[in-house]
Amino acid sequence: MPTRILKGGLILMAPESNEIELSDRVKKLEKELYDRWQLFRITLRATAVILAVFVLGAVAGTVTTSYVASSSYAEASKWSEKIDPVYKFTVEKQANIEISLRKINDRLDETTK
Repeated sequence: MPTRILKGGLILMAPESNEIELSDRVKKLEKELYDRWQLFRITLRATAVILAVFVLGAVAGTVTTSYVASSSYAEASKWSEKIDPVYKFTVEKQANIEISLRKINDRLDETTK
């Protein structure tokens, strides 16, 4: 019984009388094997492209987030510099008002005694 080894190590055996049929089967199997290999290559490339897009998206997201965070921090620092004197002034005024109220309460207590 003659045998033929196809691409990819596939072994095909057939009786001698079927040599023409064997040749046709070999061609069909080789074509199918080639088609499957092409499909695998296309799938592999598509997977690589999709993975690359995800990685680039993650990198872009990280860069954007860090940029926004740093610019937000810088903006907050500017506002803090503007608000700090107002806050300090307000706290000082509040403390002065509390001291004045205490003095008034002390005087009222002295006069009511």
